[in-house]
Amino acid sequence: MKHIKFMKCNHPYSTLQLWSLVLLRLFIGWHFLFEGLSKFMNPQWSSLGFLRESRWLLSGFANWVASDSGILSVVDAANTWGLMAIGLGLMLGLFSRTASMFGVVLLLMYYLNSPPLTGLEYSLPSDGNYLIINKTLIEALSLLVLFLFPTSHLIGLDLLLHRKKHAENETSMIEPSTNRNELKRSGNPRSENPGYASSIRPLRNKLLTDEKEETKYEE
Repeated sequence: MKHIKFMKCNHPYSTLQLWSLVLLRLFIGWHFLFEGLSKFMNPQWSSLGFLRESRWLLSGFANWVASDSGILSVVDAANTWGLMAIGLGLMLGLFSRTASMFGVVLLLMYYLNSPPLTGLEYSLPSDGNYLIINKTLIEALSLLVLFLFPTSHLIGLDLLLHRKKHAENETSMIEPSTNRNELKRSGNPRSENPGYASSIRPLRNKLLTDEKEETKYEE
């Protein structure tokens, strides 16, 4: 199987591996983007219902947010724009590792509010039958895989940033050698001033004459 190697990475991908990771990134990115757009296009949407259903570790935080309309508005806006930003980052391949990690954090917050655990009952109907593991947790794990095995520097806008950074590094490596050459040339005035020898000769002769006279005086 043909392998594709990329700069400064210890884990080369095969063609199948690369495109599988890219498709996974695009699919999850579209899911996040569409979720955010749906909430943005619906002025009646609010996370109030979800927060009131919180039953586990973050139930105290959820109740605090739900109790204040101002805080609720901020959380709703952050949730909506966060979903869209993460989705765009994944789909475009722009800062995709950062987008993946923020996506993991957001999904874990969803999960810790309403996990499918025994003993927890919810009034809202579930979209399936789960025990401990649900689709939210699986998607969070998928984003963790995308964070550990990035592809946007191969297929995505991060490739342009990677090339620019690589070009800047090459330039910074060339400049010191250029500066050393300039210092060598500037440190040798004879190379820049052809009249240097003729101008310095009288002074050297005077010094030699003075030394001879001092020697005679000592004798």
